Amino acid sequence: MKRTFVLLTGVIFAALFPFCEKTITDSEGKEMCLDEYIAKTGKDRSLIEEEARSRGIEASAVLLELYKTVTGVADVIFDCGASQLYDPLCDSTGGEYSKAGTPTIALEKIEDYIGDMPQDSIDLVFMLDATGSMSDDILEVKKKLSSIIAVLSGKYARISMVMFRDKNVDSVWYARNTNNLIAAGSSELPAFLGTIQPTGGGDFPESMFDAAHKTITELQWKSKGRLLVVMTDAGPLTGSKTQYTLQNITDLCIEKKVVPFVVLVSVK
Repeated sequence: MKRTFVLLTGVIFAALFPFCEKTITDSEGKEMCLDEYIAKTGKDRSLIEEEARSRGIEASAVLLELYKTVTGVADVIFDCGASQLYDPLCDSTGGEYSKAGTPTIALEKIEDYIGDMPQDSIDLVFMLDATGSMSDDILEVKKKLSSIIAVLSGKYARISMVMFRDKNVDSVWYARNTNNLIAAGSSELPAFLGTIQPTGGGDFPESMFDAAHKTITELQWKSKGRLLVVMTDAGPLTGSKTQYTLQNITDLCIEKKVVPFVVLVSVK
């Protein structure tokens, strides 16, 4: 098992939680990194983001146009740069980072991970990237929410659901179904999920670090098992576009004993 521990605190925590691993996509077909795919169109990431801003549309919409013009190159396209941040986050906190070629595969991975949790009491937060490029993924979550909850049968479980976008460009960049974790069978969960509409996002990265910090600090975690499931097709914003760093989120997860499970889905 390959491990890269970039933080001293992560080394200590990983010794206590030795089951962190990375899983490459299960999908069949050709896999390619987003930047490599963009290069085949004669563009680069910054050109696409600039074009999106000048046209007043999302970068994902420009990508969608490219998919129609450059075909047969790849069946699955990942924002590989995201791995440089999600990978060490999970390695350093006892969590898991995984890639999935389709929304169906992503949810299967999530169900399996939740089902394998040994704790008899679980606080579970489902954090969804709700930007425009995630429309198929959000639709699949809406279809499969009941089966995800069913995996928790027999356990004392509380759930909260979060959606996030880009706080720099989206007026509604964060929302949560409740002020705290609630019973897994509550009708509030599907009701909130039904209100999520994929839109916005601006450039490629999103405010995942900001959303994770807000979620982890504001919720009242009580159960032995504390899981933050993140489903996204993009990396987190860094630098001046976010208040938090990889180190901040790693330290917070360790402090609150929250384990992140990040699933990166294909952008195509």
